[in-house]
Amino acid sequence: MSPPMWIGLSNYRSLIADKEIWKTLLWTTGFAVFSVPTSLLLGLILALIANTNIRGIAALRTLYYLPSQINPVAMASVWAWLFNPSVGLLNYVLSLIGIEGPKWLGDPNWLLPATVIMMAFGAGGSMVINLAGLQSIPVSFYEAAQLDGASSWQMLLRITLPLMSPTIFFNLVMGIIDALQSFTTLYLLLGTNAPVYMVQLYRVAFDRLNIGFGSAMAWVLFFYIMIFTALIFRTATSWVYYEGVPRGR
Repeated sequence: MSPPMWIGLSNYRSLIADKEIWKTLLWTTGFAVFSVPTSLLLGLILALIANTNIRGIAALRTLYYLPSQINPVAMASVWAWLFNPSVGLLNYVLSLIGIEGPKWLGDPNWLLPATVIMMAFGAGGSMVINLAGLQSIPVSFYEAAQLDGASSWQMLLRITLPLMSPTIFFNLVMGIIDALQSFTTLYLLLGTNAPVYMVQLYRVAFDRLNIGFGSAMAWVLFFYIMIFTALIFRTATSWVYYEGVPRGR
């Protein structure tokens, strides 16, 4: 609301000294580290199921995919009710088997598991991409393996996963980028006090109107994501297989 003033690197020095901001970055990193592999594994399992020829598979594929398209506002509202410690469905189901459910969003120890569970609900998005990767694998590879006496488990480990590695790599990179930038659903679910980096950035820039400091936070997140992504690309040479390209290149 006032003319800009040149302050050099003052915002970055203040950011480095702010322990609360680094705590939110650490929490967001933990959220990405746990939620992305969970969604990847679930998406791959769903894709393997969706790639079968059982009756009604088209309807099942649609049902698996639909949760990933739910509006973030509706998704946050539904999960806020599911996680409610008093009237929520999750604690009610646990009570039926004699388990006292946690406070979920009200307990700092359960906050991260709760958000990971919520994000796994949208694994249908990666399922569709995995399904496309599965259907691009030539059937002749499996037929040759069956003639050689390979079991289903051996074909999964020796054929499916290596040929699916570029698709898994794509989902991993996009998942990490999305998780580190998570905002809408977590903001609606946890409020402005959420230990999420993007929520704190929003508070600084738009609640406190400290646009300069918020911009510095955005640049730090940008470089953090870039470094994270570069490390993933660095490891890709050891486990991602591209047809016709020797491993390690």
